[in-house]
Amino acid sequence: MVVHLAGGLVVRKPDTYVGSNLGTVRDTLEALEGSSVRRLVFLSFIRAEAGSRNAYLNAKGLAEEAVGGCLVPTVTFRCAHIVGPFRTIQDRQLRPSCRGVARRSGSSGRDVSASTPST
Repeated sequence: MVVHLAGGLVVRKPDTYVGSNLGTVRDTLEALEGSSVRRLVFLSFIRAEAGSRNAYLNAKGLAEEAVGGCLVPTVTFRCAHIVGPFRTIQDRQLRPSCRGVARRSGSSGRDVSASTPST
């Protein structure tokens, strides 16, 4: 199993949202070709959508599309941003909930979705 957690919300030049989020997925998919890996787990974002006017959401959506075309069965977790550790009360107030959708697809092309609980 491969768990893909790479990507970025805050990118600095010369990096881009597409390079940081989609590029890392493409590199992972290329590395999986011909491997014995039996599952890919991908961490995305709640409102990811290819074509979004928001560059980050667009890049995550494009990454999801790329993962969806993978021949290895995949699980995509759509989760709010994970931040921490919390040092001040203000940091705790910024803590997002982890409401999202877990999606599984595989060579059958079937998607299974389930809501994830908030924490």
